[in-house]
Amino acid sequence: MKHGPTYPVDKPDRSIDYIALDGLQAVSIEVVRLPVGDHRAVVVEVAKGGTRLSSAKRKAPAKRR
Repeated sequence: MKHGPTYPVDKPDRSIDYIALDGLQAVSIEVVRLPVGDHRAVVVEVAKGGTRLSSAKRKAPAKRR
């Protein structure tokens, strides 16, 4: 499953972050901007044998002042 660019954080134009899955399937993938860091994070929801392993909802980061 492909994702969008992750670096640099302000205007990403390169994908430098990846997640390796062995025996798991990516259900969804999202690139998100976090309050700190020089690149964006890759967030993946995974499943094993058709069963999702995480059902946690992502909380939006607090806005910076």
